[in-house]
Amino acid sequence: KKERLVKIVERGRIANKFKEYMGYKCQICDALNENPYSFKKKDGTYYSEVHHIIPVSHEKESKLSVDNLICLCPNHHRQIHYGDVEILSNNDLYIEYKIDGNIVKVEKVKFDID
Repeated sequence: KKERLVKIVERGRIANKFKEYMGYKCQICDALNENPYSFKKKDGTYYSEVHHIIPVSHEKESKLSVDNLICLCPNHHRQIHYGDVEILSNNDLYIEYKIDGNIVKVEKVKFDID
């Protein structure tokens, strides 16, 4: 039996607003001119996931604001975490990835949550 102390960062509200604002589109699929939509959920919206460009676990560098978020399909989200992916540039306007040897530039989105 193990005990664990876990620090949880509440981020669901921002992520849900961000996905809605993005129309539930995968920004990487969109940048690659591929179908940016995953499957439809029971409520009729498309399934998508929010990725923190700088992980929340990197407390000193990370931000919970929208300029640290991109909206992804589940495949690209897993690929960014576990695949052959490198961040080439991350600035206020865009993030540029090298994914399987291809350069993918994703424009950053700015909007107010409330």
